[in-house]
Amino acid sequence: MKQFFAVLVALWSFTSNATQIDVFFDNSAYKKDDNVLASLWLSDYNGALTYFGFDVMFDPDELSFIDAEFSTALDIENNPSFPFLFLDGSTLLVSNLFTSLVAEDVKTLMASQGGKPLKLITFNFTALTTLAAPKLEVTYIDYLFETPDQAPVLVTDPKPVPVPATALLLLPALLLLRRRA
Repeated sequence: MKQFFAVLVALWSFTSNATQIDVFFDNSAYKKDDNVLASLWLSDYNGALTYFGFDVMFDPDELSFIDAEFSTALDIENNPSFPFLFLDGSTLLVSNLFTSLVAEDVKTLMASQGGKPLKLITFNFTALTTLAAPKLEVTYIDYLFETPDQAPVLVTDPKPVPVPATALLLLPALLLLRRRA
């Protein structure tokens, strides 16, 4: 019986997903003065995303910020979201809030998002030097997910544990079970 539960826990750890943000660049390398487009995508989420906020840090010796374009992922007809962007040195403070309190609007938002990956924002930079692989660091992440029949769920600064690391955490427990059997 213990082995059965150990196998179930191991299976669950390999199949679990965590909400994450991925950064995608339009090219893998850039020359000096090239435009650099970096898009942030959200994946592996449940419910309707109604708020996101995060900080994006970049190297000011490599990139110069030009502007940003928020996606319409949080907009519905006659009810736009409230985007916010502030540049603080080499950190971009970003947030976007879905403003409706009506459950039907949340249902519409859920239907439009459908659990598929969402592009949240695209940043436009200028390369100040030749770059083999530009980097952006996304920190201080907050998400708010809603459904019409549940209270909103705020996820703050999620740090997903990679699957191999999760399996290694379970290894001592599995070895103890094996020794006792």
